[in-house]
Amino acid sequence: HAAATAQGLDAQVRLAVALRGAREEIEEVLARRGHEFSRPLQREVRDLMWDGGGVVRDGDGLRASLERLDAVEAATAGLEVRPDMAGYDDLAHAFDLAAMIDTARATLIGGLAREESRGCHQRTDFPETDEALRVNLTVDRDGAVAERALPETDPALVALTGELEVAGRLLE
Repeated sequence: HAAATAQGLDAQVRLAVALRGAREEIEEVLARRGHEFSRPLQREVRDLMWDGGGVVRDGDGLRASLERLDAVEAATAGLEVRPDMAGYDDLAHAFDLAAMIDTARATLIGGLAREESRGCHQRTDFPETDEALRVNLTVDRDGAVAERALPETDPALVALTGELEVAGRLLE
């Protein structure tokens, strides 16, 4: 309903303060002159997530990846962002990098907080499933972790899925 309503509007109302904030953020990123480029930093985020934040993980690897992520984030202060005749690719990559850093940080912090193995995410230092952690973990921007109870699965859905044998399986 909301999507249909939005599509039927001739104009979208935006808060002036939100537009000003977005403009200021874009201008700040475009003004950066440094010696770092987004692509290599994006590769470093990809690599550190593979090394320490993959489906098979442990506390030491998660902490090491967080340290590497801190270094990547610090390097973004020296990011070179320049539009050229081809367009604004550097700007898009800078915003992609910022989103990657936020997502990686939440994943690593959440992985540290989940001291168990569950589903396809296996902690080699916590190989058992802890039913007390049958919750959703959320990570705030400040790094605080909160637990949110899971709703019970609809019995009709349970009846449709049948019994699944998962013992001895590992998704990677």
